[in-house]
Amino acid sequence: MEIKIKNRNLLDLLEMGRCVVESRNTLPASAMALFSPGDKGLSMTVMNPEMEMRISLDTDGLEVNDPAPSLVSVAKLYEITRNDDRDGLISINFSDNHVSVLSGSSRFKLLSMEAESFPSSTAERPKKTVSVRQDDLKSVIDMTEFSMANNDARYYLNGVLMEIEESSLTAVATDGHRLAKSFLPIEKAGGEKHQAIVPRKAVSALQQILGRSENIVEIGVTSSNFFADFDNISITATAINGQFPDYRRVIPSSFEQEIQLNREET
Repeated sequence: MEIKIKNRNLLDLLEMGRCVVESRNTLPASAMALFSPGDKGLSMTVMNPEMEMRISLDTDGLEVNDPAPSLVSVAKLYEITRNDDRDGLISINFSDNHVSVLSGSSRFKLLSMEAESFPSSTAERPKKTVSVRQDDLKSVIDMTEFSMANNDARYYLNGVLMEIEESSLTAVATDGHRLAKSFLPIEKAGGEKHQAIVPRKAVSALQQILGRSENIVEIGVTSSNFFADFDNISITATAINGQFPDYRRVIPSSFEQEIQLNREET
């Protein structure tokens, strides 16, 4: 496959991909991006053991030849693009075992792998989803993620519980010492309550990628996965398998004394 793309467009893709790809990994393919031609333009898929993210791109100046999907190192390609002219054109040529990159007067040759070695997600997407604004979802995550545990032996605490009920989205995180809960009204989702514990890496990626905009995010939750689709991005996170603590029993329903403070002044 051969790709010709503007530097700034490729750099935007790789910067988002770096939010997902881990610097240390036991699976070599997880350090790479899978580039695939689509019906319109190009798609890039990156993953780690907790999540997969696919980004679609259709922009002026993009050329894709040969339908074969190919792999290339995210870190190596990022270093090339970030040090080049933003308005320049980059040509990437994939062959069996290596990738040739032509950027301006510079040429680079990177090792590659077979596309079949990339462990793409096979998770089945839910039939029903709920719609929320990007800035609302980002706020929900920002107000809870700091309470997540970090590498706790109680693995079910190393993430954020996302709970969808009939007319609300609730996010809860706790490390056993503190607990944070954020609530977001939504249009009626209908059906039963669904919840999933979204792992730390996926929460961090969402926090970085979600924009402060009114654009819509489609969210879906199953017993084993969390899905988020927005703009040209699709995220699938493998839910942490475990029983999250009953946060409703922890939060007091009433208080003997209450104090009101101005949040901005404190």
